[in-house]
Amino acid sequence: MNGCAISLLVINFGITALAIQDFRLNFDDIIVYAKPGYAMELGKIGEFDNEDLAFYCGTTRRIWLSTPYEISIGSAAKLGQFPWAVALTFQNVKQYNYCGGSIISKRHILTAAHCVLHFKTNHLPCITGASLENINEIVVRYGGICLRNDSPPCDGKLCATAEIRKVAFHRRYVDEGCIHGYDFAIIELETDLLFDTSTSAICLPNSSFDLNSAENLFDYGFGENEKGEIMSRLNYGSAKIIGVAKHTDFIRAGPVYKPKNMTHHHGICAGDSGAGLQGSMKHRAFLLGIHSFSSMNCYDGTPFTVTDARRYAQLICNLTGICYHLSSLVW
Repeated sequence: MNGCAISLLVINFGITALAIQDFRLNFDDIIVYAKPGYAMELGKIGEFDNEDLAFYCGTTRRIWLSTPYEISIGSAAKLGQFPWAVALTFQNVKQYNYCGGSIISKRHILTAAHCVLHFKTNHLPCITGASLENINEIVVRYGGICLRNDSPPCDGKLCATAEIRKVAFHRRYVDEGCIHGYDFAIIELETDLLFDTSTSAICLPNSSFDLNSAENLFDYGFGENEKGEIMSRLNYGSAKIIGVAKHTDFIRAGPVYKPKNMTHHHGICAGDSGAGLQGSMKHRAFLLGIHSFSSMNCYDGTPFTVTDARRYAQLICNLTGICYHLSSLVW
């Protein structure tokens, strides 16, 4: 099921994108898997790292955030345009991703729960047993825009590789059949990343973040293109928010495209799960949602669903020490 969660659910979405409250979560519901010899809890960053994130998160060349792009289909990303975008690949096939993710600190990646879990079938609800993918078999590709140089050709910077130490996810994702939310996971890396112009963290929103105030929405990922071809390069597309679910952590979003091109429209396809929907505010990029599921026909521009990152602001703080976003004084 990892990499391509499909659903035909009918969900009650609100018509406005207003501020919300954090979900009330029991920390006993958080499951952590770790490599042998490590504690079964995520490592936390400290005060200095939080100050650094508050100052630098979500920053990139201003043109990438302020230009009013109109994209009819997925476009090839430039180096440094989405320095927080990562790919999840298997150790033995590092050149091909199966999911995406977003850097939220030098030590942590935010992705979808179904990207790190293994199910016997791809059908929803997930009524069969689930198990964590072997941590040693998954790696994170970061800091570039190309997973490989060919098939199709990619002339940009190749992604570096980081190993995974721990993974945390919410047990209710599986307990509730993988259809009632909680589709998020936090990855702790074996070694802290070194930030530069091609590797950095995206800002996290808190529960008071108003989606209506976000501008220039993009979704990004290394997944298939609009023709169903396996891509070697990071791609992105303009997006819009359609609605916010009232009683779950779902945000419904859709692609933005030019009317003159009514054939293939950018959508969330296989391999895009776990990657991000971002919006900008004051020239800072914020992770609004985590790609969760879409329709089976992902190339026709139909809406897709992301996990609302605002819902887990406090939980992320408690689990990882990433807490700068809880202060309203930061922005």
